[in-house]
Amino acid sequence: MRKILISLAQSSAYIIGAGPYAERLIIMLKQKLINKRRHEADTVQCLIDMGFPRTRVIHALLLKK
Repeated sequence: MRKILISLAQSSAYIIGAGPYAERLIIMLKQKLINKRRHEADTVQCLIDMGFPRTRVIHALLLKK
């Protein structure tokens, strides 16, 4: 999923005419995706550390986004 989003971001950057800034935009978007993934992992681990079962944590986070 992440690779698809990165590919779409790359294509969009070139299409909208980001020109010389396209690479910088792509790097910024990749970093945001990485940070989001780390944040989600930290959230899951925090809730597990509180004593909630992993399956219920994942289910609750998917329901409430």
